[in-house]
Amino acid sequence: MVKASSQDPQTRRLLALAAPLIVMNFAWAAMQLTDTWLIGFLGSRPLTYVAAPNIIVFALASFGYGFFSTITALVSREEGDAVLGESVDVGRQAIKAALVLGGLALACLAVLSPPLISLFSVEAAGQDRATSYLRISGIAIAIEFVVIALSSYFIGIHRTWIPTIASTA
Repeated sequence: MVKASSQDPQTRRLLALAAPLIVMNFAWAAMQLTDTWLIGFLGSRPLTYVAAPNIIVFALASFGYGFFSTITALVSREEGDAVLGESVDVGRQAIKAALVLGGLALACLAVLSPPLISLFSVEAAGQDRATSYLRISGIAIAIEFVVIALSSYFIGIHRTWIPTIASTA
């Protein structure tokens, strides 16, 4: 069995590549925790108004992480082949895709928020609040898609420090 040490160049490289993803995931969890913590002071009912939209937002964000992680592989392949122009093209296409998918998610949430919230059996008094929260979260999802696409691009070209700093800012 081979042990990996922090002095091993491959281990350091792997940690450098993984660091932005770790920080991004931690930042996402911290954002969700902050919402829950701040709303929790208002009581258990308002907390349910945030919980249902957060489930939907998490599902959309998970789709974004999965979909845009392919950009890292595509850019790395082009970068490995020393075709910088093609890796830049992949980055541009990723940003366009993120804008289109983010816009679609925002539009769908703007229209479909009331029926989506009703699926979670949120009481009538809180449906307007939960719907508003989900619509506002749609803006965050659209922005998050662009951030994920850019982070995946920078990770692909081995500039891992850029998404790490951006995730902590």
